Amino acid sequence: MRFTLRQLEVFVAVAQHESVSRAARALALSQSAASSALAELERQFDCQLLDRHGKRLRLNALGFQLLPKAVALLDRAEEVEELLHGQQGIGVLDVGATLTIGNYLATLLISDFMQRYPGSRVRLAVRNTRTIIDSVRHHRLDLGLIEGQCEEEDVVTQPWVEDELVVFCSPRHPLAGAGEVELGRLLREAWIMREEGSGTRLTLEQAARHRRGRFNVLLELEHTEGIKRAVESGLGIGCVSRLALRDAFRRGSLVPIATPELDLSRQFTFIWHRHKYLATGMREFLKLCRQMTEGVTRSDQIDLPPVPLMTYHDARLERHRARHCRARCQSRKPTCQRMSLTASWISSRLALVRSLVREWITSFAVGPSSLSRSWPRKRAGATRISFSILLSMRA
Repeated sequence: MRFTLRQLEVFVAVAQHESVSRAARALALSQSAASSALAELERQFDCQLLDRHGKRLRLNALGFQLLPKAVALLDRAEEVEELLHGQQGIGVLDVGATLTIGNYLATLLISDFMQRYPGSRVRLAVRNTRTIIDSVRHHRLDLGLIEGQCEEEDVVTQPWVEDELVVFCSPRHPLAGAGEVELGRLLREAWIMREEGSGTRLTLEQAARHRRGRFNVLLELEHTEGIKRAVESGLGIGCVSRLALRDAFRRGSLVPIATPELDLSRQFTFIWHRHKYLATGMREFLKLCRQMTEGVTRSDQIDLPPVPLMTYHDARLERHRARHCRARCQSRKPTCQRMSLTASWISSRLALVRSLVREWITSFAVGPSSLSRSWPRKRAGATRISFSILLSMRA
């Protein structure tokens, strides 16, 4: 065999980072060692795998063909190495999850997985659907858990569990308790939405595509919790997964809006690259995900630890803290003004003392007769100034 696993590892890293220096840092190598390994691989087979575009290195046609096979071979080699070390061949697993899955399901799954396989290592990246799909296509992630649709030819998709979006508002909003709301009225309301590229926003826009008009987007936020807080404060209405709103509906801090004209059902989906080798760790993680949703028809029916309701004592303590923070914010400006006045007063007094000392030094330079005539008067003046400064500072 004319190539080494190290050469393939450097090639994959350069393809992912599009830079030899960044690839070298990721592999804990010097830049010269990484560059030499890549150059030696190309020289041995008299071929070119990457093209230079400005400061970036991009895969050419041959590099695109080699990349998935090199990744699969490295995955198999890592599995063999883990087996030889007696760690059941689990190794490192790079998982990407969209925000709803990442915040409410993925962390629990990873906790159970690492308890079951103590020698495993899992890295979780929480991004929107578009970013997760791109990372899977470029082999930066082993597995993706997404909420939206994926139509990429290089990506394998498998359905996981159904999910449902809900339009919601604050209990003080005019739409709270209004019954079924028509789509035309929803379009006139101010919306707090996810950013472009998120599966949540794509599902909502597709559900309303049969109606003319656009959503009145007041604010775009990348986090589900931020949208919930903004809607609670009365800025507008929002739409996120029922899974993310389960505890808020139970507390009564948010209320659902009935929208019979909108089909807001969607599917949670597993994705991975078509040429990805399914190592033991990846297969076991998929198995654990399916066990979590076994016998469940919708994501909000998954058994999750509930968020405890706030007690009466906690509510009083929270209100006291809020009042204290407001009082501090209101008093901060007068305090700064007082400090500024004090500093200017001290500066003026010091300038007066400096001028007096300068006059004394001039008297010394003139001669003893001038000093003897002016000394009693200067000393008395200095004494009066000193006493006035002390009395003013004490006051």
